[in-house]
Amino acid sequence: CVPNWPGGLYGSPSFMGSRPGALIATAWASMVSTGEKGYIEEMSQIKDAADNIMRAVREEIPELAICSEPCGVVFAIKSADPSLDIFMVAQFLEHKHWHIEKNQRPNALHCTTTMRHVHVWEEFVRDLKEGVKAVKADPKKFKSGTVAAYGFAGTFPDRGSISEFIIEALLKFALY
Repeated sequence: CVPNWPGGLYGSPSFMGSRPGALIATAWASMVSTGEKGYIEEMSQIKDAADNIMRAVREEIPELAICSEPCGVVFAIKSADPSLDIFMVAQFLEHKHWHIEKNQRPNALHCTTTMRHVHVWEEFVRDLKEGVKAVKADPKKFKSGTVAAYGFAGTFPDRGSISEFIIEALLKFALY
């Protein structure tokens, strides 16, 4: 149980955490079938998509910022405007059928770029721009759902209670 992880509240029912054997085997099989040359070609396309998204955020969406200068394809987008709740933008994107993970400290969208994004990154940027505009125009529309739950959990000062909550939730899931 890791209540202070910047990625948000995290708990795992196993010692391996989020790296179960099936995912490791799948990654290995993918590498074997793609080969080194294929892997390098695909990663180049994925990196280009990630770079294009980050460039668009920096140059076209002044209300947002990239949290750091990543050298890979995983990055986080935070609000550069104190009045814009990035979790509300995430909720807008989820209504557009994007699967958005969230980070805390700072609150941010966690973006993992994959081959699926190579041909749709422009659509993602368009939806991101639209989400910023929609949230700024009517923030009350986005005050429910995961925004409320995630935002509250991130600001709750008693991290020990949060740890107990995560452990209790894991136990309930393990028993059912």
